[in-house]
Amino acid sequence: MSTDLASTFFSKGAATFSPQQAQAKTLAQAPVPRDDVERKEQMGKAWDAYVGKFADPLETGKGEINKNVKPNKCAPIVKKGVSFLFNETLKIETQEQDFTDGVWGDDDEKMTMLAKIGTNGGVFGQVFLKLIPAQGDMDSPRIVNLDPRIVRIVSDPEDCDLHLAYVIEYPKTSDMEKRQIIARVDPNSDLSITGDYDLEDRISLARMSPGARQT
Repeated sequence: MSTDLASTFFSKGAATFSPQQAQAKTLAQAPVPRDDVERKEQMGKAWDAYVGKFADPLETGKGEINKNVKPNKCAPIVKKGVSFLFNETLKIETQEQDFTDGVWGDDDEKMTMLAKIGTNGGVFGQVFLKLIPAQGDMDSPRIVNLDPRIVRIVSDPEDCDLHLAYVIEYPKTSDMEKRQIIARVDPNSDLSITGDYDLEDRISLARMSPGARQT
């Protein structure tokens, strides 16, 4: 599986695409689906509940003492699940141990990362990890635990388990957003038969920033 890297900038609805980005052109120009807007809103409410940001059940008049007591019963549930999964140090042993240790770091770094991943799963119901290849002064690839609220999955309309693309998008300013499209390229057009295990498929990566915010 190879990776094509292509960069472009789009502004005020205008865009210029290289041939490598033809696969992602529709996604690049399309507005965010309403279903995804609602998904992000629900995730935002889930995070507010996790951190204990609740509305006051009782009204407090002007000059009155706020008598609302709002115990957080959501966070302990998530933390209990994370503790069940990662209470003990996870040992990862491979034939390339130095490489593995370089990716995951020492035990403290590894378990901290896994705890954050588990928290995302418990709160949002989804986990997305991004592997950054080693470049420059980096000795090893880097695992990035993405905020699930900024990742959108594009699936085959007839097969929800067949993912065609992942879209990472979030606003940078009031009128600009970053949108990165990681799309599958199916040269043999046999994706519906082979599913996610088509070894001849490759990934096209398009970065777009800055640009007009899509709504």
